[in-house]
Amino acid sequence: MEATVNAESSARPLPKELPPRLREVIHFAADGLTDKEIAVRMGVSKATVDFHWRRLRSMYDQGTRTGIVVHVLRRQERSEYRLPA
Repeated sequence: MEATVNAESSARPLPKELPPRLREVIHFAADGLTDKEIAVRMGVSKATVDFHWRRLRSMYDQGTRTGIVVHVLRRQERSEYRLPA
């Protein structure tokens, strides 16, 4: 079964800048960390990381964390906004 990522279309407009904690979640996920590892790095519970992913899923109309990361990285490539280095 092949998963597809619909990174070009979104039902909602993208925010110009993401809140810092959401940027952190995306940044750590892009680095390959699991949700549990992200929680440890951020000093929060895994439930808080799950909450951030739910917010991101609704913001980007994407069903998976991979879809969100790909979506954000593609938009970052087009310089629509930047994640922290």
